[in-house]
Amino acid sequence: MVHVVSPRIGEFDPTLGLRFPPQCATHVLAIRLMEHAGWLKIDRYTDEAKVADYDSIPDALRMDPHARALVSGMYEAGNPTCAICHGQWVMVSAKILKGKHATAVWNIQIDVENAGATVLDEPCVVDGNLITARWRHGTDAAANPGPYTAGGIARSRLVLPDNAPLPRGSLLPQAAVG
Repeated sequence: MVHVVSPRIGEFDPTLGLRFPPQCATHVLAIRLMEHAGWLKIDRYTDEAKVADYDSIPDALRMDPHARALVSGMYEAGNPTCAICHGQWVMVSAKILKGKHATAVWNIQIDVENAGATVLDEPCVVDGNLITARWRHGTDAAANPGPYTAGGIARSRLVLPDNAPLPRGSLLPQAAVG
């Protein structure tokens, strides 16, 4: 099952000149390859989301404090916490990378390093329950971390970049998208 999870959008100062259609209060605009793909109803707001309910969080949520708490909670609970491509930005903002080994797509490796991680030039890096991959293609450990962690895993927890399809062979029974 997929839930659309979003931060609550409050009122903006009128001097900013921002105008939003009324459906922004209850829906998010889906974008596919720079084209509008329609409006998706918000199922739950990030301040209502619980760690046990979700397996993935898109990187656009990195500035939302509730999304950061959700990622931190998943990681601190010992759940496999995975990021692919730009998804590591959520981990950077959640402050869970210090002292860890990780990888990322080339243009955010400096952000991962500045967050305290040792960046390895590998397609996929597993450090305890933290699993990071550069790309969404050919990342066996991120798509199916069971064989890569002690005792195997019944469910994987992924942090995916916006508009990223779930990896082939994913073990995800649920996902949160925004």
